[in-house]
Amino acid sequence: MEQKSNKSLVLDVEQKKIGLRFKQIRKDMGYSSHENFAYDYNLDRAQYGKIEAGSSNMTLKVLIKHLNAIGYSFSEFFDQKYYGISDANNE
Repeated sequence: MEQKSNKSLVLDVEQKKIGLRFKQIRKDMGYSSHENFAYDYNLDRAQYGKIEAGSSNMTLKVLIKHLNAIGYSFSEFFDQKYYGISDANNE
């Protein structure tokens, strides 16, 4: 059986990491502006900006909506790139 980590999740750190991961994906898709990206993918621009900034306490419903819009699964989003985002990047 796989042993679980004792590391606790911290809400604001994870919010920032999720925002940075969305930003990585947007830039990888060739978008420099979060507003153009949100518009092209039919996402609320203000809400998407807050998500990227790490200031949105989004629901699971909103997360799934955004992942579906960009064609990502949970495992694709929460991959090594997500876990490679360090706390130093969150400052």
